[in-house]
Amino acid sequence: MEDIMVRFIYLIPVLSLFAACNSDRMQTVDKYSSMVFERDGGGNLVFTASPGDDSNSLSIKVTRRNFRDTTITMTLSKEPENASLFEDFFQALEGRRQVVGGFKESTLPTGTWAHIYLVREKERMEVTNTDLRNSLLYFETTVRIRL
Repeated sequence: MEDIMVRFIYLIPVLSLFAACNSDRMQTVDKYSSMVFERDGGGNLVFTASPGDDSNSLSIKVTRRNFRDTTITMTLSKEPENASLFEDFFQALEGRRQVVGGFKESTLPTGTWAHIYLVREKERMEVTNTDLRNSLLYFETTVRIRL
């Protein structure tokens, strides 16, 4: 019985240390405040998308269009047909989606290049996960339709 008590006493600090390590890991998950979309070349467009007033909307601020500075604001609402894309957006901001992947922009002179960044304070992380990037490209199309 005494042997079991001694093992239990040694086990408590180990379990506490393990819990503390897991807690620290959970606190350092990459969380982002917004997404920046930049289309360079033909069809030039730059906008920022951030959470709206609730989880059913996004606030969009267009800052460049056709090589001219501009300020256009709009709200995009979650609808049944785009709900999974909104979910991808919010999961990415919360750090619950893999951002880095194998996507590389073509080096051919195509005339247009799209970049998507997740932003935290002054840091920008480019989205190179192909599946996530393809989901987030939906917002470019939606913003263009609304302009």
